[in-house]
Amino acid sequence: MAVPKFHRVLRGERGEAAKQKYLAYLNRLSPTLEDSKVGTGGNRPESKKLFLRLFNYDLPGTIFAEASATVPAWETVKGVTAVNARVKDNIAAPNVSLKFKKVKPARVIYRTLNDTSGTASTSHLTGLRYLKYNNKTISFPFGKASDTDTFAEAVAALKLQIPSTAKPRFQDEDA
Repeated sequence: MAVPKFHRVLRGERGEAAKQKYLAYLNRLSPTLEDSKVGTGGNRPESKKLFLRLFNYDLPGTIFAEASATVPAWETVKGVTAVNARVKDNIAAPNVSLKFKKVKPARVIYRTLNDTSGTASTSHLTGLRYLKYNNKTISFPFGKASDTDTFAEAVAALKLQIPSTAKPRFQDEDA
């Protein structure tokens, strides 16, 4: 079972003042809500349409599922051999692409910038001090390379080509 965000604050382990400030924020009563930094992060990068073969569906080799990743994420990984075997940025006839509305393809999420020092900051929600790490992450979808390729084999192949310091996480296909 997942632990809710700020669970220690809600239990009062970080002080009653922090708990009350966070509860006020949740109730939209916080005066700091107006001057918070919500929505100031900039625009989302453009997306790139990608094509892959799904793990949980036994489709002919000429049918690809449509997925997407941000252009910066794709530019970072498009030269990696294990990625190129599992994701295409274009397909030609006789291949066909389909958009599966209820299917989320498998994804890799990893850090491209690993800041281990951190900068001291103050939370706008609780007023507590914490270390803010300026890590940059990317994610991209992937599928199977062949009819017999499994999710575990794909993860093993991708792990070999993604640096372990990037701490990659792999999300299985969600149907």
